[in-house]
Amino acid sequence: MIIRELEKDEYHLLKEFTYQAIFQRDEANPIPRSVLDDPQVKAFYKDFGREGDECLVAIVDGKLAGAAWTRIIAGETKGFGNIDENTPEFAVSLFYEYRGLGIGTKLMQRMLELLEGKGHKCATLAVQKDNYAVKMYKKLGFSILKEMEEEYLMVYEMGIRYFEYGDREMDYLRKKDKKLGAAIDQIGIIKREVNPDIFSSLVESIIGQQISSKAARTVSGKLMELCGMDSEKLYSLKLEEIQSCGMSMRKAIYIKNIADAAMNKAVDFDSLSSKSDEEIIEQLTQIKGIGVWTAEMLLIFSLMRPDVVSYGDLAIRRGIMRLYGHKELPRERFKRYAKRYSPYGSVASLYLWEMSAEGFEVEGK
Repeated sequence: MIIRELEKDEYHLLKEFTYQAIFQRDEANPIPRSVLDDPQVKAFYKDFGREGDECLVAIVDGKLAGAAWTRIIAGETKGFGNIDENTPEFAVSLFYEYRGLGIGTKLMQRMLELLEGKGHKCATLAVQKDNYAVKMYKKLGFSILKEMEEEYLMVYEMGIRYFEYGDREMDYLRKKDKKLGAAIDQIGIIKREVNPDIFSSLVESIIGQQISSKAARTVSGKLMELCGMDSEKLYSLKLEEIQSCGMSMRKAIYIKNIADAAMNKAVDFDSLSSKSDEEIIEQLTQIKGIGVWTAEMLLIFSLMRPDVVSYGDLAIRRGIMRLYGHKELPRERFKRYAKRYSPYGSVASLYLWEMSAEGFEVEGK
């Protein structure tokens, strides 16, 4: 897949992309194309190319597959997601045969990077509450700014992003497990950074193994300067160049293996987010140097999957033993706890990590 800017002689295509972006609740009886004449809808494509307009398109096998574009629609006719005269509003559209393959996610990630690079502080979009895309937007880091009768107004704030959870997940865990619930109340909300770019997140997970967070950031920064965490550029580097960023040759080899898997399509990183947890683990562990634990961490800290509790994580096991007063934790007992936390195991994992830290004391134990 290639992502590039929409060319000037292609601007007319945005009218069709706008129609394709409209959520069709009943595909057997689609909304008529006359909706494109509605002033608020027309504002998304008419006279595109003004200052501040941005559009990226995805090319798959030489064909135009989809587009993500932003405009500031704040004049007499305001966009559905308008909040002020400075904030760009998103639209994303894929032709039917390219949906569900992770292309829309990749387009939006690249557009968010572009907007942040141009100094924007946030971006918005409006989406129907029953649109399946709501889940994708949340995973990308959009949050609900305003709830209307049929729609959500969502906003993405540029900068650091965290694993998203809230009262629903915490209340569920409190009801299922009083001890964990007490720990949740003791600790409060946990902010753990996530990186939605699967490829760079996997590379960074290798870099971060068995070194401090500060050292990992330094090494990742040097590699970023060298290749921009781009799979093609990383693939072209020599092992010695990767190692020179401050890592062992073994880690350099493992990182090179990830780039090789991306370039040779042994793992299709663009469609990975559309697969189940089990399928992702199976695919990633085919790469030499990637184990089940690394894949599970990617599920949490890149894809923000909601129900991951890793038996291979020593800190999680230590947190469980500390919380419940166990001296040992056989796999079968661990599975019972993981089942209790489901379907919000990932949130439970965040608290178990906190409780595993040296010096942490569970109150009321």
